[in-house]
Amino acid sequence: MWNNELKMVFIENFQAEPILWDVKHRHYKDKSLNHDAWNRIQEKMDISVPELKKKKESLFASYRKYRKMVRDSCTSGAGEDEVYKPIWFAYDALDAFLNDGLTPRATINTTSNTGESSTTEVNTEEIADVVNEGTAQNNHPRSLLQREVKEAGNS
Repeated sequence: MWNNELKMVFIENFQAEPILWDVKHRHYKDKSLNHDAWNRIQEKMDISVPELKKKKESLFASYRKYRKMVRDSCTSGAGEDEVYKPIWFAYDALDAFLNDGLTPRATINTTSNTGESSTTEVNTEEIADVVNEGTAQNNHPRSLLQREVKEAGNS
């Protein structure tokens, strides 16, 4: 059923729905809108959503494998002609829009007093959400009233 031509049609339809693959899309985590996007692809291709999701996972697994091979061949000192160039039919089509989406997040290195270091992934969008949420909670009328009562008790 899934020949290379049909897979390429699926990739084109999937790429047209950035809500499904772009982690920076503002509605990326909205399950209802994701469901709607999968249904649009289903209508265009006349293939069930579970089958489409299964094919997506298969294609992404292959893409990650080839992408790792490319990354591993890009060691320092490697010439341009030494970089692995995949010949898999779907690599360029997927890489065109997934290249940034599968890039690891920025990391920070923290060092404890014992000199041991650890690396922690940081998602700046999640931090901003938490900070904004905390600010909103601190400006909530109940929070303001509790602060006033607490300050009055300390005087």
